[in-house]
Amino acid sequence: MTTFRALNPNLDYPRMAEILSQLESEPTSAAELHEEDQARPKDTFLFREVALDDAGEVIGWNRVERRSTHSAGHYNVRLKIHPKARGQGVGAELFNRVVEALRDAKPVKMFGYVRDDEAFSIRFAEKRGFQIERQQFDSKLNLETFDETLFAGVIEAVEATGIRFSSLAQEGDTETNRRK
Repeated sequence: MTTFRALNPNLDYPRMAEILSQLESEPTSAAELHEEDQARPKDTFLFREVALDDAGEVIGWNRVERRSTHSAGHYNVRLKIHPKARGQGVGAELFNRVVEALRDAKPVKMFGYVRDDEAFSIRFAEKRGFQIERQQFDSKLNLETFDETLFAGVIEAVEATGIRFSSLAQEGDTETNRRK
């Protein structure tokens, strides 16, 4: 029987990192998940739970996040289910628990990301009313073999058209600049 409880980063992140490393194109670690927590703005609304199998092992989790930089009523929803637990109602229950957590938040627009090579996840999201708004793909650059000479002058040529390259550090970490 699957049980659910609030996510405990110190207890759950090692297993979550293990699962994410199986599901994502890049491996992750518990330390990286902790770093993500530390980088999250303090005013972030956060709801997180884990699903546990009969042995008490994490087999999935949900996360709902709303940052002050999100448009009013917009919530980022993330569900991850271990492949062995898919199709058994774990994801559906985790999603239902998200809906319940947001019951009093009106209006609500949930958004999330689904890898385009995960047909099961796409069907799961579409069944719950999500629609594809845009697509994202993995892009990797091997810095050890990258030949930057092939791109000599490209930045200067782009800047000559009036485009300016900058960073949040240069512009100032303000709410206005984060929204830009």
